[in-house]
Amino acid sequence: MRSRSAAEAEAPTFGAAMGCPEGIGALDCLRAVPVASLLTPSPVEGGDAQLPGGTKYEGGTPSWTFDVTVDGDVVPDQPRSLMTSGNVAKVPYLVGSNTDEGTIFHVLEPIVKTEEEYVAALRRRFGDDATTIAARYPVSDFPSPQEALMRVTGDALLVCPTRDMASRAATAGTPIHLYNFDRPIPIPGLAGLNLRATHGAEIAYIFGTAPAGFPDDDVALGLMMQGYWARHAMSGDPQRGRRAPLACLAQRRRPTHPFQPATVASPGFSARGLRLLGADRGR
Repeated sequence: MRSRSAAEAEAPTFGAAMGCPEGIGALDCLRAVPVASLLTPSPVEGGDAQLPGGTKYEGGTPSWTFDVTVDGDVVPDQPRSLMTSGNVAKVPYLVGSNTDEGTIFHVLEPIVKTEEEYVAALRRRFGDDATTIAARYPVSDFPSPQEALMRVTGDALLVCPTRDMASRAATAGTPIHLYNFDRPIPIPGLAGLNLRATHGAEIAYIFGTAPAGFPDDDVALGLMMQGYWARHAMSGDPQRGRRAPLACLAQRRRPTHPFQPATVASPGFSARGLRLLGADRGR
């Protein structure tokens, strides 16, 4: 997460773009700006969203962002530091990620078609680490360069940070359970997008909001997950009374419970990028 000083340094640029220069009255001025104007995307200096890989690989520096900020008050320190020190709520945690987290971030974005385009996209986002990341996620391990890039996107944004947080919490002695959701959500209208077990796909299962006509296996999976979440909320132990326990993350181990109708592990899921992508990556 960015620092308070970095956020404050961007504020005058944003204010000026909204027609509210620094000084007395700037806040009142911003409050009068229409919401549609406040949501104007930031210009990106030196970036090009039409390059292969799309907006997350356009390079450049945005003039402002609205990312979560370590302000020293609401967020007193980097979450990874708080987890490592155990300076968090002393309650059991249930956290996880989905196998195909990254696919949804590439819908309607320019794709990478060659290994050269793949490495170039990585270089625009990750700089000098691109060569190492390409070696950890070689194109030869995936059906296409685009599939490799989507896996990097998902791991960098969600999978690796989740596993890193869980590892830090376990090391600090905080009870934590970790899962991997691996069920492609069977909604016909989304089939053409090839999203699979993408970001947010588990929500319909956990909250029972799947559309009518869900296959029986998926209904059963949803009920199983709802049971885990309900038991966790009631007792802090999602596996209480279950014959197939949800593995509790122990120090120096990173087991996950795979959520599939038959609860089988996903052969495509890998934590190999954890150290590289998990702890210190930004947006």
